[in-house]
Amino acid sequence: MRMPINFKTEVHENPLLEITTFIVSAIYSFLLITFDKGFDNFSTIFFCIYLLGINIYLIRSKSIFKFNISKLIYLLISINLGIFLGFACAKGGHTELWVIDSLSMHAPGAVNIYNLLNGTEALRELSSNFDRTYLTNVIVGFFFYILGPSPITSGIALMSIKCVAIFYLFKFCSQSFSKKTAQVACLFYICVPTIIFYNITYYKETTVHLLVILFHYLSSTYFRELKIRYLFLTLIPLALLSNERFYLAPIFGGTFLLQILVCKHTSYLIKASICTIFFAGISLFFYKYRTDIPIDRLISSIEQVRHNYNNYSDVNKSLNSELPFIFALAKFTLTPFFTFKKFEMFYNYSYLLIWGSFLNQLVITIFAFQVLRNIKIAFTKYWYIFLPLVFYFFLFAYIAPFSGRLRDVFYPMISIWSATLFSKDFLNENKA
Repeated sequence: MRMPINFKTEVHENPLLEITTFIVSAIYSFLLITFDKGFDNFSTIFFCIYLLGINIYLIRSKSIFKFNISKLIYLLISINLGIFLGFACAKGGHTELWVIDSLSMHAPGAVNIYNLLNGTEALRELSSNFDRTYLTNVIVGFFFYILGPSPITSGIALMSIKCVAIFYLFKFCSQSFSKKTAQVACLFYICVPTIIFYNITYYKETTVHLLVILFHYLSSTYFRELKIRYLFLTLIPLALLSNERFYLAPIFGGTFLLQILVCKHTSYLIKASICTIFFAGISLFFYKYRTDIPIDRLISSIEQVRHNYNNYSDVNKSLNSELPFIFALAKFTLTPFFTFKKFEMFYNYSYLLIWGSFLNQLVITIFAFQVLRNIKIAFTKYWYIFLPLVFYFFLFAYIAPFSGRLRDVFYPMISIWSATLFSKDFLNENKA
């Protein structure tokens, strides 16, 4: 039986945390935009210490275990809207929230959707197999249509996507692990500064997180309830993932197929149907990318992708492509690292990637500790979560060990495994 989700606050309403967080976030953002680059350190350190402080306080006092979904979503909104208020009051420019990828790809794509909805432009023509009309840009384009194109509008759109992601992260974690684990996992996912950066600036990471969470939630719900509608609903985030990050579709699709085949309670007809859909999808995938990723030269294609990643102007080959694999895997798991060179390249909100790296690495270290500590249960009871993560980490540790953005595809799952440390009775806790 599924756990009912109660949106009524389980304890007395006290908005002090949200109000304080909103004010702190607004002050941080205002100071960041108003003062010169040298002051970015002080404002960012102040903000990261505050985020660390509320995590420590809520966990040590066990207050987090009184939070329901709505309280967690209010916390997210207080952070993001506070940042946007500070940005607006300081009269920030486009380049603070729209970075290189935003200006070259995402914002033009969203403006195209905005113009399409206005009736002033047709849907743009795609230039290659790797050029997409991303779901992220469709959603942001719709928000542009309602609120008008601006960096704050794109930020509100991404914040809305993250609210939905938190809702389903809470539901999935509650039914697959425990309610206590869900509460702490959502807290980590909301408060880690590096994840905040990719949510307030215009990237598509938040949409990818939502689709990963939805895939896990719908697939686990199917295997709990064995209702056919969840089986086919699971294919929707899988199909959307093939558009946002095409290489994730075969990783999650293969895991889902394996779950279907080993499930004793799934009929042979359903197994045959899913196998047919899966192999049809694989055929279409290789047909579409047959010239870009030829199946007979798959290894050389991976090598070419690795070569391209490691020849970016800001990538040090000796610290990446020439690393022994075990060190590359460790680097991919824990990146970004604090280095003084980054102060030359980063500015404003991207300082969250520098000073926020410590809190990020703390969460990931706890994740690694919990996985190793519970390795048997990870490979038995939760293999369907763990298998795609392991495969992905091994693949991209080889391709691009410096890329935290690639690793963060699995940050919702990293948050869950880290949160199990604080639910105390990970193996024995009844599902709440």
